[in-house]
Amino acid sequence: MKTKNPNTKEAQAKGRIIITGKVKETRVSQAETVIGQIKANPAYANTPKVQECTSAYEAATNALSTNLVSIKAARTGLVPLLASQVTLDADMRRTQATLEAVITDVGKGSAEAIQQWGLAVAGRTPTPVSNDPPGGLKLRDPLGPFLASSASTI
Repeated sequence: MKTKNPNTKEAQAKGRIIITGKVKETRVSQAETVIGQIKANPAYANTPKVQECTSAYEAATNALSTNLVSIKAARTGLVPLLASQVTLDADMRRTQATLEAVITDVGKGSAEAIQQWGLAVAGRTPTPVSNDPPGGLKLRDPLGPFLASSASTI
């Protein structure tokens, strides 16, 4: 009969760093706590592999933390800019309408005078007077396709 080795579980155990949540700031905080715990271990000073990996993990954590601070600062500065953009756009549209009205008034409604100012002429160009019948007309059944097909079967 086989006897179980009491140290089997110990030999198969794997170290895991438990970082939970999706909020990056929380994950950074949890990682900093784990780094502090690792460095507090008395064997840390005598284990170069752990020191090397911990330093790399700490550098990555610090880089992410710095990035998150920069993003937060950029967002803080971006909010007023986005808010003022709406007002500035409305101001531009309002002054554009005023400028168009003034140039139309100065040009006395003349298409040529308005075009000399570099503006496009808005408005309909009247069609020349003609006795020809209108072209491109389509005949439409007032009963519609459904009623027309059922009316033909009557």
